[in-house]
Amino acid sequence: MEIIVMITIAAYTFYIVIHAIISFVKARKKKDLSMIMLRNISMACAIVALLSLERSMLGTFGDAGDRFSMTMTIISGACTFLIVVGIGVSMIIQAGKETT
Repeated sequence: MEIIVMITIAAYTFYIVIHAIISFVKARKKKDLSMIMLRNISMACAIVALLSLERSMLGTFGDAGDRFSMTMTIISGACTFLIVVGIGVSMIIQAGKETT
């Protein structure tokens, strides 16, 4: 049963990453602020999905409680947090520039 959940999470992650790449390409062609915001949200969603995939793979195929798995989760989680916060801050700055 765990393997089915793992495959489902992997399929979802691949779909979200492909969708984020498509959004990135579309937003690059158009300089519309709403397209850029959607691109940023898609990227943040893809990054979180990749973290979820990593965690589920470590839990399914390895020992989720060992030192390596915990270290990987902490490092990946911290990087994900910083990237998502950075995306949010850049969106706030871009919105501030557009309104003035």
